[in-house]
Amino acid sequence: MSLGLGLVCSRLVWDCVKALQELGSRNKLTLAWVPGHKGHKGNEEADRLAREGAGRALIGPEPFCGIAKTHVRASIDEWMDGKSREWWRKLRQTETGKDVHQGTVSKTNG
Repeated sequence: MSLGLGLVCSRLVWDCVKALQELGSRNKLTLAWVPGHKGHKGNEEADRLAREGAGRALIGPEPFCGIAKTHVRASIDEWMDGKSREWWRKLRQTETGKDVHQGTVSKTNG
């Protein structure tokens, strides 16, 4: 079965797929799902190593796990919306700002 059959949206998963493809290009490789908590020696060792690794400090570039582009875009949009509202609020507090704002409103309405 090929690893290229699915759609990959995660950078972490993509990196794993590429590493497995490279490994498989030079070696006979079988990737199999093993049910957890069933006493499989390799799986028990993987669980132990995962617990050990989770307790250590991260070494490597940030962010250490993928962030969806949609999440980044939504966060930026929310931040920009807040900045825009803050700017308009401050502008309305000044006499010139009131004149500018009122002039803008009257021009768009009339």
